Amino acid sequence: MAKIPVDAVGVLYVAPDGSRPQRRLVNMQVLQEMNKDSFVMVCNIPDQTHIRYFQLPRQVPVTKANGKLSSLYQMVIADTSANLLNHFAEQPQSDVEWIHEGGICMKFTLVDETTIDVSFDYWAPCESERHAQHYFALWAESACQWSPLVVPLNLLGSAPD
Repeated sequence: MAKIPVDAVGVLYVAPDGSRPQRRLVNMQVLQEMNKDSFVMVCNIPDQTHIRYFQLPRQVPVTKANGKLSSLYQMVIADTSANLLNHFAEQPQSDVEWIHEGGICMKFTLVDETTIDVSFDYWAPCESERHAQHYFALWAESACQWSPLVVPLNLLGSAPD
């Protein structure tokens, strides 16, 4: 199983007006590597009000009971109660907004030698129907961006003989 490339980790934030930060302008710093397939990172999107969130990307190889190989990719925005208490204890930062929830889960399952089944789930708090539509577009793009990373690198592994 290949390690998740940090530069392939997507930005999980869309502004209510639909604007999205360019990936190259977003500061993503790995805080802790859990293992070769998962880590904790902090993301900062610079703007008049900086958007920040903790992101936990991970990749999980799975062999189903029927022997089918799958690879699960999750990117979750998470926060802890300790971090929330730190925000209250610190001086107020009017130029920083923390995002506390959201994420995507993609699963690629090897069906046969020429077919991969893809499932895709996502969630995020949205301010309006329009905001939700902007997120839908972002996540559709994310699925398309991840697909080429799975097939050429054979991230699903090879079928047992």
